[in-house]
Amino acid sequence: MSAAVIIECIQEYDRHRAPRTGGLRVVSPAGRSVPTAAEQVASLLDNPVRAALRGKVRDIGWVAFASGGRAGLQRLYDAVCDESGSARVSSVLDKWFNGIGDEAERWVA
Repeated sequence: MSAAVIIECIQEYDRHRAPRTGGLRVVSPAGRSVPTAAEQVASLLDNPVRAALRGKVRDIGWVAFASGGRAGLQRLYDAVCDESGSARVSSVLDKWFNGIGDEAERWVA
């Protein structure tokens, strides 16, 4: 069930992609695993539908972590990848799970 919801969220996320207007794309500096509060607010204001979908997937990831630790999160990731068969879904999910966990077990994209 969770895998299907995550796949649908990522597909919907892609459908709500804002058209590119040209210019440079701002990329976060390497080495920072979690977006700053300012980046999170900017993302939410820029496209609230996409931010909500990303947030829902992270919520599902946190539930998987709470119930099974890093191994539970890995099982969910594997189930989504197997069900979707999509490299795009795998890549997006890896990034969205980044930072989920605690000091002992944390997902690092």
